[in-house]
Amino acid sequence: MKGVETAFPAASHDMIEQMAHRMYKEIYISFGRWPVMQFTYPIWMRPLADSTQKDRKKKGYTKNRPLDRDGFLRDTVEKRVNKSAGWAVIGSPYKMMLYNEMGTVSGGPGNKRGTIAGRYYIPPRPIFGKAVMESQQWLQRSGAEVFGNFLRTRI
Repeated sequence: MKGVETAFPAASHDMIEQMAHRMYKEIYISFGRWPVMQFTYPIWMRPLADSTQKDRKKKGYTKNRPLDRDGFLRDTVEKRVNKSAGWAVIGSPYKMMLYNEMGTVSGGPGNKRGTIAGRYYIPPRPIFGKAVMESQQWLQRSGAEVFGNFLRTRI
């Protein structure tokens, strides 16, 4: 029984670190890329507004790369892992990241600036949510294998 008691904490600590690394990597590469078709969040699949594309081009950026101009916002994403305490945090201290993740609602129906269906200044582009969903799928596929391997090597 003692082998089982020590194997599961060790396995879960490694799983936390692996999952945090996987999520951080997915978030990092999501800037400037459109999601794959399996990610069903229709508003995310819409191209950037024409006005946004023109502004980006005028400032010397590629015109249709979501959430990526000069890499500043991407580089604000941080990962902290504490294996012994069993937690990991991935996020950005900048409100603009929250606004891009969740979207922002306009001040009223008459405001057409940056709108989608007349409602959003910024449409939601959930790269953190997407990473969580994909990590859950990874955890379901590999969790039993990882825990099984720890049990076999430690008992």
